[in-house]
Amino acid sequence: MRAARPGLAAAVFAALVVAAMAQGGPPKEKPQLADIPLIQCQVCQLLADNAWQQVQALKAAATPSKKLTETAVIECMEKLTTAWRPEGEWISKLDLVEEADRLAVKEMGQVGKCGVECRTIEKAAERVMGEHDTDIAEVLFTDKMSQTQFSTWLCHDVSEACKLEPPPLPKGRQPGPPFEPMRDGDQNLERVMGEMEDKGMKGSLYSRDDLLAKYGMPEGHDDTDGDAADSEGAANSDGEPIDWHHIQGGETYTTRTPARRVLDEAKATAQDVAAAASSGLKAAAGIARGMWSKVRGGEEALENQDEL
Repeated sequence: MRAARPGLAAAVFAALVVAAMAQGGPPKEKPQLADIPLIQCQVCQLLADNAWQQVQALKAAATPSKKLTETAVIECMEKLTTAWRPEGEWISKLDLVEEADRLAVKEMGQVGKCGVECRTIEKAAERVMGEHDTDIAEVLFTDKMSQTQFSTWLCHDVSEACKLEPPPLPKGRQPGPPFEPMRDGDQNLERVMGEMEDKGMKGSLYSRDDLLAKYGMPEGHDDTDGDAADSEGAANSDGEPIDWHHIQGGETYTTRTPARRVLDEAKATAQDVAAAASSGLKAAAGIARGMWSKVRGGEEALENQDEL
């Protein structure tokens, strides 16, 4: 079997995201709040390092015609504790490892799936940042401190994350899941879903494999580049069936289905979903008006009976 074309793969994911947004997805992992005191100081130190480095990078990228503003630094600090954002990617590269009687935060050198441990680190970072993002941004923007002074100020004075020694690992605590590297497609999808949530569009995140499995992609399917010549006459060629009936009623696509067709039908599905939602709201409003008319009619009938 020849590999599917990149255009088809991109179109497929456009359709799958539409379906995932319409139907919801698996619940997001929740942080283990009991672990936060065990890692709070380590997370604060890593947050301080990343805040410092990212602001230094912003300063280096500034030009006389495009100067760095304190507002831009504040925005960077606001995004620094969200794992799916580029500014918060450092969180997704961390893992929690049990070492003797302590819980260590380890840098893995690559982005991992944001499961329960990632969410725990993210929550710890949010607690460190708290309501101090503006104060932190001012210190970094004005170069009031060295990097060492800044880390001490943030973790000992402002957040007090390192004021006390972390407690030992509780007896009987179960080890966390292993670090799982994230594939590029999953990382892009996570950011798309995060941006959608920022704009008020609710949805749940499926991983790449979850999406392909949910919508019938054959196991082990390779979506890497194939021969350019395959694009001609692809619609009439036999391809491995892919049952995406959830997207288009009963329709069966194959690995040779033209990308444009999948995209057009994904857009049509999105429009149908929006129309159905609008129609549903109108129908609900009509029912509500009808019920209210009946209520008013009943009240008037009771008033008439009372008068009699």
